[in-house]
Amino acid sequence: MNNKPARILIFVGALAIALIFLSGQVLIEQDTTQLADAIVVIGGDHKPERMQRAVELFRQGFAPIVVISAGTRVLEGEEKIPEAEVMRRQAINLGLPTNVILVEDNSQSTYENAKFTKPILEQLAAQKVLLVTSAFHSRRAKRIFQDVLEPCISVTVQPAQADAWFALWIFRPNDLYVLLYEYQNWVRYWLGQNSAN
Repeated sequence: MNNKPARILIFVGALAIALIFLSGQVLIEQDTTQLADAIVVIGGDHKPERMQRAVELFRQGFAPIVVISAGTRVLEGEEKIPEAEVMRRQAINLGLPTNVILVEDNSQSTYENAKFTKPILEQLAAQKVLLVTSAFHSRRAKRIFQDVLEPCISVTVQPAQADAWFALWIFRPNDLYVLLYEYQNWVRYWLGQNSAN
């Protein structure tokens, strides 16, 4: 009995499953942490993990300034305010000194995060920045910031702390939505649509 077709089918099925599980990992980039002139933390999911990572990097002495970039208005209690203000409050609650916080609260996309923080970084004479965002957003955000800031300002990325079991995204509806959203925005950015979030 020839089992070759069955073995091929099993191999193709296993490969497809592996690719599905690894498709989330492809979106994640984490550079070696290094000293920088500023930490840039961008909004996007209205959760504290990004700010927690930025404050952690500041406390470890990796940069003296934290720039918060997030202009999308979000509901906080009964008020609708820029996400940057929510993040600023999170930072203060985490013990970050107010005098090291700079805020950019007009950006509506990742491209605008980079574009609108560029003058702030230039005023600081920054040559290196640590970029903090969510894990699934990290590779695309770094690419966009590099396109906008380099060669004058180098960019390394430090994703916020997240669930270590990235491969299990397929079992979490919210992660599945984020993953599909990221791939959609990668395509939009490659097509030159800088309004992609």
